[in-house]
Amino acid sequence: MDAEAILQITQEALLLVLLISGPAVLAAFVVGLAVALFQAATQLQDHSLPVVPKIAAVYLVLLGTGFLVIRELATLAITLYERFPQVAQ
Repeated sequence: MDAEAILQITQEALLLVLLISGPAVLAAFVVGLAVALFQAATQLQDHSLPVVPKIAAVYLVLLGTGFLVIRELATLAITLYERFPQVAQ
């Protein structure tokens, strides 16, 4: 087993996790910030208010980027299956 190959595969997988989760996390952050500013401006102190807009924003982002996520995951899976004989030696 080549340690360098394993490190490269792990690095690619972790980068893919960041790229996949990034848009949804960013959408939740932006919506949460907007709702927090709205709550501060109107002095509403309801803890359940930001939940529904965040869920809706994450759902819409995942709906829009779902095909990209599937494509990238499939590409990584194919790459892993092709590299498996090299790493398993």
